[in-house]
Amino acid sequence: MTPRNFRNGLAGLALCLASSFSLNAQSTLHCLEDGAWLPVYEVRGGAPYCFTGDGLLKSAPEKLTMLSNTHFSDGYLEVEILENIRSGVVTSDGAPRFTSDRGWFQFAARVTASEDITDAYFIMRYDRLGEAAYSVKSIGDIKAGKSKLITLFKKLDYEMPEQLHFYSGMEEIRSNLVPASYTYKFGDFFLESAEAAAKSDLVAAAH
Repeated sequence: MTPRNFRNGLAGLALCLASSFSLNAQSTLHCLEDGAWLPVYEVRGGAPYCFTGDGLLKSAPEKLTMLSNTHFSDGYLEVEILENIRSGVVTSDGAPRFTSDRGWFQFAARVTASEDITDAYFIMRYDRLGEAAYSVKSIGDIKAGKSKLITLFKKLDYEMPEQLHFYSGMEEIRSNLVPASYTYKFGDFFLESAEAAAKSDLVAAAH
């Protein structure tokens, strides 16, 4: 099996959510528990913990989704991707093609904080045959000017890594991968600037 490197692909694809309008947004994580979407407050190891109003409830990555939020948390992270390899996939005519129904995903990055960030965690969003799937992992506290190494080593079944997002508490943290609000339109998150999206809409309206 020939590994495929996705170093340039993390910031380019859409996150699928259910809606039918356009706005500029960030994301928050929620877990579906007993028919209700509860916001993720923290991650311990690889398990999300949701805020119930009375305390925290341990959930699971397969119950996660990303919903729009109105603002970012304080802070900024500079992300240096060190390793980003998905085995079992080759590129054919510019498009990925699976050579196996299973493969290993090896990911490593160095994250550096511009200011103190407490209880940070990250989420990797995958596309699995048109459906969203997620991995989450705790980072912990990061001091201003200091770096931490984040890693994922995971067996995937037809999942393709797409985007990497960072959070503290219930709010997203800006990074060089997601430096500003992105566009939430027709149920999708697009990592393009609000200004670029507005220009695109104006061009479309003129035709």
